[in-house]
Amino acid sequence: MAEKRWRDPLVFAGKRPWLLFYTLITALVSYAALLIHSGDVLTDMETYITHTEHFFNDFRLKGRFGLSLTKKLFSTDVYIPAASIWFTCAAMAAACLFIDFAVAETARPEKRGKLEPFYYIFNGLFISCAILIKQFYFSYQAFEVAFAFLLGGMSAFFTLQWARGPKKQGETVRKLGQL
Repeated sequence: MAEKRWRDPLVFAGKRPWLLFYTLITALVSYAALLIHSGDVLTDMETYITHTEHFFNDFRLKGRFGLSLTKKLFSTDVYIPAASIWFTCAAMAAACLFIDFAVAETARPEKRGKLEPFYYIFNGLFISCAILIKQFYFSYQAFEVAFAFLLGGMSAFFTLQWARGPKKQGETVRKLGQL
C-alpha cells in the first residue's frame, strides 16, 4: 500500500506542500519579479503583439505549429502581460513537479525516501536557470515554452514506462488517462 502514493503526480505534489510552495515561490521570484521590474523586458516585436493574425501565419509558414496550436488551445493569442507571467510560472512549477514525480517513480524503492533534498535543489536550479530566464524575455511565447517543458517531461517519462515492458504498458495508459 505504501507503493500506491507514488502512482499519481497530483498525490505526489499534494503530499509535499512545502515543495509545492517552494517551487511556486521560486517561479514567481525568478520570472514575475524579473519581468515586472526590468525596463527593457519585451524582446518581442511590437507587430507580433499588435497583429496576432500575422504572427500566426508567419510562424505556421516557419513550421512552428506547436506555438500556434498552444496559443489557440489556451486562448493566449491576445497578449496580456499579467496572465502571461502567471501562466508561465504555473507551467514551470508543473513541469518541475512532474519531473520530480518521474524521478521518484523511476527510482528504486529503497532510494525514494532519500530524494527529498534533490527535489528542492533541482526545482530551484531548473527554474532559476539564467538561460531560461533570458528565454522568457520573449514574453509573448514564454508560457508556450514552459508548457513544452511539461509536455517534454511527460513524454520522456511515459516513453520510459512504455519501454519497460508489457506489464507496464497498461499502467502507463492508465496514468496518461489520469492526467
